[in-house]
Amino acid sequence: MAATTAPPSDVAADCIEYLRQKEAWAFDPSSPDARRAFVPIHVLQRYFDKPRIERLLSYFHRSAADWRWIQSDYLAVFAVLITIDKGAYITHFTWHDHLADDRLPSISASDLPPDCKSFFPQFAAARWRFCAQTLRKGRLNEKRFPPETIIPITSYRPLKEGPDSSTYKVKIHPDYNQLADKVRMLKPC
Repeated sequence: MAATTAPPSDVAADCIEYLRQKEAWAFDPSSPDARRAFVPIHVLQRYFDKPRIERLLSYFHRSAADWRWIQSDYLAVFAVLITIDKGAYITHFTWHDHLADDRLPSISASDLPPDCKSFFPQFAAARWRFCAQTLRKGRLNEKRFPPETIIPITSYRPLKEGPDSSTYKVKIHPDYNQLADKVRMLKPC
């Protein structure tokens, strides 16, 4: 009986499936019964290690030399591009600092290189899944978010409901919760 070999893995499809499996869910403030999926930043940081980034770059026929820039500044951008089947364009983004993760979700079509503008609508729609809003102490007063913004509230329960307002206790995904000061425990002497 002849030995059979497994078909080669589609590393991009494997990546997409992994990210789908690791999604967290946030409540949608516009509809209390609706939830929106997002991929926490720690999932991207753990998943996209050097060997995996190099395999993906090889799959997309790109130089593995860019792996360090992707890992440090373009994880969310790379995930978005892979999700919309445009992973080969990652180097078009890494050539530009203004297209790095810290600029998401604010990247507009006019920011993109000319050969990337054609897929901006897909990029724009997919980016929100990788850009949950970090909630920072002192930065929420009178804050307005675009309707697509994912506020990473993973659970909530009413504390008090009234005719004009309600108060809720919410749990915020730890990757995006910078509302409280970090508490450091010291060992007793």
